[in-house]
Amino acid sequence: MSAASVRAQSKETRQPRESDPDQFIVREQSQRIRLRIGLRIQATNGLVQRAVATVVHPMEWPEQKLQLVDSEAPAGVQVQTRRVGGTAEQMIMRIPSMAAGTTVVCTRTFEMTRWTQRVKPEAREQLRAVSPEQSRSFLQPSDGIESTHQEIRQFAKEATGENWSAWDRVNALFQATRSRVKYVEGPFAGALAGLRAGQGDCEELTCLFIAVCRASGIPARVVWGPGHTWGEFALADADGKFVWIPADPAKERQLGVINHFTPILQKGDRFVLPDMPGKPQRYLAPRCTGSGATPLLEAIEDVQPIAADAPR
Repeated sequence: MSAASVRAQSKETRQPRESDPDQFIVREQSQRIRLRIGLRIQATNGLVQRAVATVVHPMEWPEQKLQLVDSEAPAGVQVQTRRVGGTAEQMIMRIPSMAAGTTVVCTRTFEMTRWTQRVKPEAREQLRAVSPEQSRSFLQPSDGIESTHQEIRQFAKEATGENWSAWDRVNALFQATRSRVKYVEGPFAGALAGLRAGQGDCEELTCLFIAVCRASGIPARVVWGPGHTWGEFALADADGKFVWIPADPAKERQLGVINHFTPILQKGDRFVLPDMPGKPQRYLAPRCTGSGATPLLEAIEDVQPIAADAPR
């Protein structure tokens, strides 16, 4: 990495041992994508000094490969990245001073290869539930994922039966979530509100699915992309290693299938940031600290498919 992209590490959550996902999940079709991501910072209210701004920064996954092709930052602005919780990254911009009425734009542009996914049929029999000792730290509630609430627990209990396989239990929770919540666009409300109202968009569907998984002792997490969220849940292989499996209750009828190419910006929903040690953050939203006036922040998330015959 160049000096401009030195990674500053944050305090990370200990990550579990993970199995090779290619043993259990097939990457099917691929799409090349040009992703420009960053932050526009506007000193609309007066002088801003010693500003430190952050915005989510994509990272590689088995289903997503990245190549940095361009970067933009004004002279004097230092740009770094840091890993957060092992499953997300942030771009950090250090700005010495911004006069009133000025704007700073920092971006990175990637050429990405993104794959659709489908769980192998035999994996449904090969994978088992994660042990309680391994799953405990992945079952906590987070903002909008009220996995310990009695109504969530009761809904999860009613959806599953005794002595079911791990896959059958998760599939029942997935189908129950899809049946209970009608897709309706709206502001974020969370799992419990979606359960009670019987409606919500991709965030309510995903949050409810993750909440009932956690309430049932199954690790699960949010996957975030531009304009869409979905989930992943974890089962264990024969050696007890985690296998994270996709689940999109808003777009897919089948568990373990992803048929879209939405870029992945982050995975997870309980991030403890070194400069925000209090309540865990569900999403790495744009943020800026410093002295003087409070600037206006605008995330940049520009996604453009690359034609199949375009030069590499």
